[in-house]
Amino acid sequence: MATNGINVGHELGHRKSIIARTCSKILYLPSQYMHFYIEHNFGHHINVATPEDPATARYKQTLYSFW
Repeated sequence: MATNGINVGHELGHRKSIIARTCSKILYLPSQYMHFYIEHNFGHHINVATPEDPATARYKQTLYSFW
């Protein structure tokens, strides 16, 4: 449930509807990952592919050191 909830919650978090965004947060609840909605939409989407984006690897950074 939690794994599927993260995938569906991610997509619902991009919607404009308050109901969809609330459902997104509820789906993150079982995995205790509710902060993802804030970080993803207001951090990653604004800073994508910049040094400020924690979800983007640095130039020449190995997969091992990134994860």
